[in-house]
Amino acid sequence: MAAKFLMSIHPLLYATNSYFFQVFLIQRFLEMETHSSNSHFAIPKQPLGNGEPCYIAKSMPASNQESLSNISVILVRTRSAGNIGSTARILGNMGLRNLKLVQTTSSAEDEARMMATSAHTILDQATQFESLGEAGGEEHVLFGTTSGRDRRHSQPILSPRQAATRIVRIARHHKVGLVFGPERSGMTVNELSLCQNLIQIPTDTAFPVLNVSKAVAIICYEIAQYKGNPAGTIEPLIKISDREEIYERMQRILMRIGFLSQSNPEHIMKALRKILNQSELSPRDGQIIRGIISQLEWYVDKGSRLDPKKVLKP
Repeated sequence: MAAKFLMSIHPLLYATNSYFFQVFLIQRFLEMETHSSNSHFAIPKQPLGNGEPCYIAKSMPASNQESLSNISVILVRTRSAGNIGSTARILGNMGLRNLKLVQTTSSAEDEARMMATSAHTILDQATQFESLGEAGGEEHVLFGTTSGRDRRHSQPILSPRQAATRIVRIARHHKVGLVFGPERSGMTVNELSLCQNLIQIPTDTAFPVLNVSKAVAIICYEIAQYKGNPAGTIEPLIKISDREEIYERMQRILMRIGFLSQSNPEHIMKALRKILNQSELSPRDGQIIRGIISQLEWYVDKGSRLDPKKVLKP
């Protein structure tokens, strides 16, 4: 049935100029496919709203389902209400529930709800933020997405499948944010610096930028379908907000002692972030770094005026 439907809509995908109608046709095919006896999806997992069910992959391990509750999708400056609605629907399809919106400006609520279809609950519960730092503050690790544009990145670049392994492993006991920037410009350098890992979906270099909801679908699909059992345990991790507090204090004291330029401190701070921005930074790691900064602050304010014998530790 689903195969016949796909054959019937194939000419329409090329004939229509409406992106959202194309998305609707594809999503309808996916929903029909979930009812197929040969499908990789179960029927149904739980309702999202309006009585319509969502579908969770049959092969998804129970541990993966637990991980999904700790994952948030963060859309940054998404202009299209249709993309926001489509993203909510995709989250429901893949078993995720947490949607965060940063500086979204579209007021076309009807369009968002139309594209969300049965995922109105996810759309209604989406939270709004003024900055990525605020939206990701309670997460422990951020995975940013970047297109094939000609950019240099200090973070490791992962494929969606590679990222899925890390995300599932970390999200078992920690909060993970998946960050998607605006299609036209992508995230700013400062926003990318908040992310410990970057994900890049391989595309044709002539057309490197994917529609944001399609990028969400690809990455969330890899996470939902991950069948492995990542080895090893992860110690408690420091929150993104605590990382940023450390970096802010570090920048201030390094400027005071003349290590950083007053006019362009970010030039060296980017390198320091690269050194310290490992995914698995523990609270104890953070305490040690804070201790170093506190000692520098004390020395600049008071210690430098004391006898060195009173400063040096035995």
